[in-house]
Amino acid sequence: MVQLNDKLARCKQKQTSLKQKYKALCHIHKSSLIELYNLAIQESNSLRNDISILNNVIQKLNEELSRYETDPKHSVKDIPSSVHVTKLTNLQEVHIFEPLMKSYETLLNDRNLLLDKYKQETAQLRNQVKSTEDENHSLRKMLRESESHAVINEHKMESLSINRDLLAEQNEVGT
Repeated sequence: MVQLNDKLARCKQKQTSLKQKYKALCHIHKSSLIELYNLAIQESNSLRNDISILNNVIQKLNEELSRYETDPKHSVKDIPSSVHVTKLTNLQEVHIFEPLMKSYETLLNDRNLLLDKYKQETAQLRNQVKSTEDENHSLRKMLRESESHAVINEHKMESLSINRDLLAEQNEVGT
């Protein structure tokens, strides 16, 4: 009977422990669900803003399109020769692409100018690096030569010092 009471007490302790762990897990689960919900709301608001912006852009494009369609001064003859149009259902609407093509060509020219400038600057930098490397090599060569001369000069100074001491001794002996 005592064993059964002990087992029952341990089972109740385990049950209490499991209940506490379950409550902790539920709390963690709820907080992570709340975080996910908040993230979903933020993403939803961001998408709504994007949709609004796109709707405004579409409206402006439609206004421009209708303006080009109703304006008689634009015609198919105004298309630049560099534009190749394929699979258009109505050739009367080709003039709509002219502003886009002009903008594209302008951007393409700007990009080419930037590329040329970049190429020039990289060539200048390469030349500067090459001249710096050449200068570095010549300075290293001069350093090596001056170090070897310093060693030679040091040996000469030592031999001159020894010769001076010998001459001084000879002078003392001679006097």
